[in-house]
Amino acid sequence: MPALRHIAISAKDPAKLAEYYKTVFEMYEVRRSASGAVYLSDGVVSLVLLPQRPEGPTAQLGPNHFGFQIEDLEATLERIRAYGADAT
Repeated sequence: MPALRHIAISAKDPAKLAEYYKTVFEMYEVRRSASGAVYLSDGVVSLVLLPQRPEGPTAQLGPNHFGFQIEDLEATLERIRAYGADAT
């Protein structure tokens, strides 16, 4: 069964928001990217705090994307197509 493993949020101040999640929810920091993103985890799901940019996919604050871990890419793509959705 596919499992939710990754959630990304656009934030004005990823470092400050990371401190909130680490303090309140006891998440741990995995790494920081050169772009300013902070990667956190609870040991199962990763939470990525992306720096808000005025243009592009992180222009809006809040949820940006989420990712599933899957075992069989081709089988998953087939289910997407059978559902009638675009698998590209």
